[in-house]
Formats: sequence, structure tokens, C-alpha cells
Amino acid sequence: MKNTEKNIEEIKRWNFVSVFILMAILVVLLLPHANAQTITMANPDNVGQRDILVYWSNGSLYGLYNTTSIITLDNTSDYLFTLKPQGNSWIDDPTDWLGNHAYPYVVSNMIPLIVIFAFLGILIGGLKR
Repeated sequence: MKNTEKNIEEIKRWNFVSVFILMAILVVLLLPHANAQTITMANPDNVGQRDILVYWSNGSLYGLYNTTSIITLDNTSDYLFTLKPQGNSWIDDPTDWLGNHAYPYVVSNMIPLIVIFAFLGILIGGLKR
């Protein structure tokens, strides 16, 4: 009789474990799945704006964004990201070109530029004599 009670307790325990496992599986299967992913772009170094072209895996354009955009993508598709620098020509906007391109270049390369201009001055001054 003691063996029978022990078997009944063991069956009850296995029933509880199997019901618990079944409930855990149902919860995992019934939870909603995310259908979209969000990508947030940032430009912390301020190295210049870039266009971000997002293509579907078949090559068609999904969208054109910049480095401050928020892109929402479908979780089930594949994408191709292409980064393209945005550049202004000095003809289109001379003040932007001088302030954002020429001036930082001169400041960061001041010593080599002085050496080059001094060498050219000596060379041209020597040729005129």
C-alpha cells in the first residue's frame, strides 16, 4: 500500500511538471512577435552629413535618409545600406565650402602649408634673379 501512495505522489508531481512545461510553451508561442526594427542614426563627430540609401535585397530603393533620421524596417526582410557623403560644391554655396571644408583643412594642415608656400616663395624669388 505504501508503494501505491508513493506512485500516486510521483504521478501527481509529473502531472504538475508536465502542465507547467505545457503552459510555458504556450506562453512562448502566444507572445506577440515584433514585426519592425527601428534604427536611429547619429552623427557624433559632425564629420559632415551623409545620405543613407536603403535598398531591398532585390535592388529596389526602400528609402533615402540622412544621418539624423529614424528608419523603421520590416523584421522579415533583408536590406542593403549605402552611405553617400553629402557634399556642396564651392560653386553652389561658397560660404559653406569655405567655412566647413576649406577653413578646417587649412587649420589642420597649417605647418605643411607654410613650408610649401615658403619653399615656393624661395623658388620663385630665386628664378626672378
